[in-house]
Amino acid sequence: MTKKIKIEVPEWAIFDTQKTIKDKVLELVEKLPVKYEFYGELVHKELIKDPAFSDTNIRRTREALQFLNEKGILGHNKSFTVVNDRKVKLYHRK
Repeated sequence: MTKKIKIEVPEWAIFDTQKTIKDKVLELVEKLPVKYEFYGELVHKELIKDPAFSDTNIRRTREALQFLNEKGILGHNKSFTVVNDRKVKLYHRK
């Protein structure tokens, strides 16, 4: 026979989890249509609109995009474009 034990968690032990940059970037990328090509700064501009990520460096956004590319969620067909006289990598959602 099993007995249910009611455990009360003290108020100081309750914590709120915050999304990581990778989670937020994945959430933004999932809003895009499949096979739509985009570059990192477009995602970063939308990311910094969130108050929790307003001070995030663009390098962190690019690292999150690279991580999603390595996991197979994003793709990169060796395609590049020029934006403001800079060559940028284009990703697409698989």
